[in-house]
Amino acid sequence: MKITTKFEIVLWYLLALVFSPLLLPMAIRTRKITLRLPEANGLNTGCIAFPESDDLINVTFLGESPVAGVGVDNYAQSLTAQTARHLVQQLNCSINWCAIGENGIAIKALNAQRLDTALESNPDVLVLVMGVNDVTKFKSFYDWQRQIIHLAEATNNSGIQQLLIYGVPPLAEFPALPKPLALLLGYRARIFDKITKQLAFNGEKFHFLSFRKSVEPSHFAKDGYHPSALGCDIMGEQIAVDIIKSRF
Repeated sequence: MKITTKFEIVLWYLLALVFSPLLLPMAIRTRKITLRLPEANGLNTGCIAFPESDDLINVTFLGESPVAGVGVDNYAQSLTAQTARHLVQQLNCSINWCAIGENGIAIKALNAQRLDTALESNPDVLVLVMGVNDVTKFKSFYDWQRQIIHLAEATNNSGIQQLLIYGVPPLAEFPALPKPLALLLGYRARIFDKITKQLAFNGEKFHFLSFRKSVEPSHFAKDGYHPSALGCDIMGEQIAVDIIKSRF
C-alpha cells in the first residue's frame, strides 16, 4: 500500500475519532430509520437474443445489493439485465446474463460464499460491484486489498476474459445519508477505490472503473440508498460501454 494511501487512512481514522460523538448517533439513527427493501423477484439469469448474429457473450455480475436487485421489483429491471440489454443494442449479439448477489454482504464473505458460483457460470466477462458494505461496516482497508487480490487471482486462473471491478458508488450523494456522515463515508470510499486502482495488475485482464455518471434523486429507489430501475438503466449503459472498451 502506497505511502499516500497510508497517510489518508491515518487521516480518516483521526477524523472519525474526532467527530465520532456527532457521527455515531447519526449512523445509528440512519440505520434504524432507513427503509429496508427486499431483493428482486424472478430469475437471476436470462438471455437477450439477437437473432441476426450467432455471437454470444456470457456476462456475470457478482456483488452486493445492486446485483441482488434491491431497489427494483424484479431481475429484469436489475443492473445486470439492463447492462445486458445495452450490450445487445451496441454489439448486435446475444447476451447471456447472470446476477450473483447478496444484500448486505462484504467482500470477504462474498469470496468465501459466492465467488465459486460466479466462476462456475463460465462468464466471458465478470463484473464486480462491491464496496458499500465494506465501507459502511468499517471493514479493514488492508483486508479489502487482500480480498481484491484473491478475487483477481482466482479470476486469472479461470477462463474469464475480462474482470471489471467498479469503485464504490458515490456515498456522499446518497439521499438516505445525512450530509456529515455521507461526506466521511464518501472519503472512506475514495480510499477503498484508491487501494483497488493502484494494484499492480490493474489494466491487463483486470480493470478498475469508477461510476462516472452524475447522480440524481430519480436514480434512487424509495429508500434513498439503492438504485431505482432508472438508475440501473443509466448505470447499465455506462457498464456496457466499459465492457466493450475493455474487450476490443
